[in-house]
Amino acid sequence: MADIVKIPTYCYQCVCGPDLLKVVVKDGVPVAVEPNFDAAEMHPAAGRVCVKAYGLVQKMYNPHRVKQAMVRQNKRKGLDQDPQWAPVSWDEAL
Repeated sequence: MADIVKIPTYCYQCVCGPDLLKVVVKDGVPVAVEPNFDAAEMHPAAGRVCVKAYGLVQKMYNPHRVKQAMVRQNKRKGLDQDPQWAPVSWDEAL
């Protein structure tokens, strides 16, 4: 049987936050986001979350997410230009 825990937290993905939500964790891995109706009386949205919060789990596991500092190699900018991103150290990025 899988160990499922619902952890209350909040979302600051946009300026409209914080949205109160619960993260569903199955065997130590976040698998879903759901509203936190426990805070319905004190939250303007009655514990509901906006659609951006539901995408947080997908954002976390996206194989194309940025995992380290990157620098643009191609100085030309435009929709038809490939930026040619290259990984760099955090010291170099700062």
